[in-house]
Amino acid sequence: MKRELEEAIFRTYPDIYPRQKPRYGTEYFECGDGWYCLIAEISSLLQAEARRLGPGSVQVGIVKEKLGRLDFGFSGDVSDEVWDTYNALELRSLLTCERCGQPGVRRTHPRYGVAVLCVSCAQEAGG
Repeated sequence: MKRELEEAIFRTYPDIYPRQKPRYGTEYFECGDGWYCLIAEISSLLQAEARRLGPGSVQVGIVKEKLGRLDFGFSGDVSDEVWDTYNALELRSLLTCERCGQPGVRRTHPRYGVAVLCVSCAQEAGG
């Protein structure tokens, strides 16, 4: 994900994102820009839970693509509403192009492996 989008998430939801170094390269979120809205949606709920439960109660550890779906690791004793929303967002990620956010399908791509891409992004990326 582009650094400016990552920084926007960090600024908007500071209670849940510990400032840690990326695991690989320069990106903290190991997924494409198209999932920004999904990440912002679950982050908003997690931020509300963190403020309800107190400082340090909810933390996001990793955000990445795994086999074409959003893999969002977080800790904390969150409500059933948060879990239900997270599960729904995980399913939505299987239908959302990781690169642009438009409707997409899960496909095997020569460059990305298993990824959810729309037709346009798949062709643009050479697959």
